[in-house]
Amino acid sequence: MVGMGGFVCHAWITVSQSFKMEMILQNMIEEFYEAMKEPIPVGMDAMNEISLIGLLKKYLEDKRYAIVFDDVWTLEFWGFIKYILPENRRGSRVVITTRNVEVGCAIRESRFHHVHNLQPQPPERSWELFCKKAFQGSCCPSELEKISIDIVKRCAGLPLAITTNRNPQIRSLLLFDIDAVPMLVTGISFTNFKLLKVVDFEDGPLYSVPEDLGNLCHLRYLSLRGTKVKMLPKSICKLQNLQTLDLKHSSVEALPVEITKLKNLHHILAYSYCLNA
Repeated sequence: MVGMGGFVCHAWITVSQSFKMEMILQNMIEEFYEAMKEPIPVGMDAMNEISLIGLLKKYLEDKRYAIVFDDVWTLEFWGFIKYILPENRRGSRVVITTRNVEVGCAIRESRFHHVHNLQPQPPERSWELFCKKAFQGSCCPSELEKISIDIVKRCAGLPLAITTNRNPQIRSLLLFDIDAVPMLVTGISFTNFKLLKVVDFEDGPLYSVPEDLGNLCHLRYLSLRGTKVKMLPKSICKLQNLQTLDLKHSSVEALPVEITKLKNLHHILAYSYCLNA
């Protein structure tokens, strides 16, 4: 069985600044299994980091795979991940995107490793690329035009604020300009982004969370770190796939009782403490 570009299986993983390695490993396994149209291993959510690494290595050891790690910020990530992926001499490929020059230089460990310095796109090309990725090649909806133009401008020719993949479908919402937060949250309903797995509002001037947060049934990671949010919506009980809730240095003083219904919630980060469920 041969998939995309001769690769048996493939995955696109958004890393970002506030990544959790356990979550990265789970996402990798999910993406690879889905690419092969195989059922995800039962009990994977309960596995620790060592078990996840063992499962991943065994699954990939005899396969030609391709994986993209998008938006890598630290040298530590590459130092860890390069020992997880098996070198099975089957022509597998690993692609890393980063805005950190040090990361780009560090991964070039041999003559077989190549670094491509992406040049900023002109405004017209940036807008074309954004619409192609965000709206599947269609025109930008009028109600989203203002926020879309602002996103493209803030990305300065490198439209990475919203990361897309798979046909493409928006999977991760990462805020790199805190001034955009109020406009983003009040201007777009989460209803339009049901496939989001990662939402990171760290250090944004955010004062409330929309009630339709509960529509994000695939959400695994939610960060309100450093925001002004005081209360979580009751709809949070619908986030049955949520694994990590980061409330460090936010204004949240109490959790809604509905949070006890989240069976997959493993980590609640509050203030300077990490409470493991």
